[in-house]
Amino acid sequence: MENHDALGEGFCKAQAERLRLLARIFWNVADREALESLDFAPFDGMGEAVERAREAVERDRRRALADDGAARDLRVEYTALFASSRLGAPLPYESLYADGGGLLMQGARDEVRELYRAGGYAAGQEDGEPEDHLSNELRFLAFLYDRARLAQEACIRQ
Repeated sequence: MENHDALGEGFCKAQAERLRLLARIFWNVADREALESLDFAPFDGMGEAVERAREAVERDRRRALADDGAARDLRVEYTALFASSRLGAPLPYESLYADGGGLLMQGARDEVRELYRAGGYAAGQEDGEPEDHLSNELRFLAFLYDRARLAQEACIRQ
């Protein structure tokens, strides 16, 4: 029997899990529940640089869980980085960068909406974030990997 997992079910599942974890991290400031439930296992075996980054994040996570001051610092850092009005802050919206004008909800957002629609994906907007927020785009990629995995499973069963 052939090994269908090389770039198939296992690969697609792992990629989708990685993307969902990253989407969760970029979505909002991590609360205690989110910090406790973060599972970095999908990043196992991805190389030395990824392992060093994972170890650093894990140290910060453990420190934030053990110390309320460290948890507050983590929230402040997140807010300063991703919710700042500071010039040059790396805000997580594609339209700010792709359209060249530095404005939200422009052509790039509309293109993303069309890609979602064409792909059968409904981006959640329960908190009012535009579709081109990095977390929505990461979840869309995870959705596509899930679809690829399901399609491959269907082919294997036939």
